[in-house]
Amino acid sequence: MYSNFFLQKPCSELFSYAAFVWLCCITSFAVADAPKRDFPFIPSPPQATTYWIANYVEQNTTPMQIKGFDSTLKIADATKFYDTWFKDKQLYTRKTVGDGELFGAKLGLYQVTVKLKTTQAGSSGTLSSSAIHEDVGSLKERLASIGKGFPAPTGSTCLSDVVSYDPGTKNRVIIFTNQQSVETNALYIREQMIKLGWTLNQDQTINGGTSSMLTLRKGSSEMMVTINKNMQETSIVSSQTDLDSP
Repeated sequence: MYSNFFLQKPCSELFSYAAFVWLCCITSFAVADAPKRDFPFIPSPPQATTYWIANYVEQNTTPMQIKGFDSTLKIADATKFYDTWFKDKQLYTRKTVGDGELFGAKLGLYQVTVKLKTTQAGSSGTLSSSAIHEDVGSLKERLASIGKGFPAPTGSTCLSDVVSYDPGTKNRVIIFTNQQSVETNALYIREQMIKLGWTLNQDQTINGGTSSMLTLRKGSSEMMVTINKNMQETSIVSSQTDLDSP
């Protein structure tokens, strides 16, 4: 979805579920403000309304910032606008994706990406900055921290780990897959979370045992864990929000 060499590509079904649903860290703590970063400015095209998608988000430990826009400018004119803006940038790339355009370049520590598409009113797009060019430890160390803290069963693969901040909350969503049954996953996660001091509020199995949902609470933290059987694999989506303590 975004230029990020730390991201392992998850299945489209899991990304559809998790898109911009965020949760905070598994352990209990006071909610912190989002880290301060000097993300580069990416202009919107003329005749555009710009809005935030994520002021600050960490996708698989990589800091990102994402905006969206809607413009009455036709995509051909929007493409010319970004051709001009990108042409002198380092590692500039452009490619056609379906009926849209994808631009990318390196600005200092950041990879900036602009994705355009046609709309009935003109054009729309996303503007993203991803800090993939900074030296913040080895790739092996970064990969090892993805999904850390959640008690997934042995043999699970972490596909995505997203942290974001909103006023008074810190959110995190983690997606795993494994080959175990829904029942086995639910039993293991439930037992491990209780050992970690969480209270089980709901444990519901639905769709003839092919899906399960756990809801848990610990202090001002709330978590929902959904487990679904998808063909040969089972997906686990852990979604938790920590609220700022009064």
